[in-house]
Amino acid sequence: MPGFDQFGNTVNGKSNDLGSGGVVGIGVGRYFNNNIRGEMSLNYRDGHQLDTPDTIYPSYIYKADLKSVSMFLSGYYDFNSINLSGKSLTPYIGGGIG
Repeated sequence: MPGFDQFGNTVNGKSNDLGSGGVVGIGVGRYFNNNIRGEMSLNYRDGHQLDTPDTIYPSYIYKADLKSVSMFLSGYYDFNSINLSGKSLTPYIGGGIG
């Protein structure tokens, strides 16, 4: 809701604090060959709550329970492994959509 500051400028109230919450997820992946792999994951987020007064009109309290479900599909290309000081390192490139 727009309001006015002490100088008459129009301002909007805002809040950046949604508290803290948890995320639980599950994912599955598969190698299609030695260099190409993919995965799909499903996540559920809960516990974020908005409960804050308006910065312009403190008597207005905004409340909301926020939950979300997300799904991601990702693919990766693994390059040949590199031996560095006796340790194997596999560079890769990946992308996805969610």
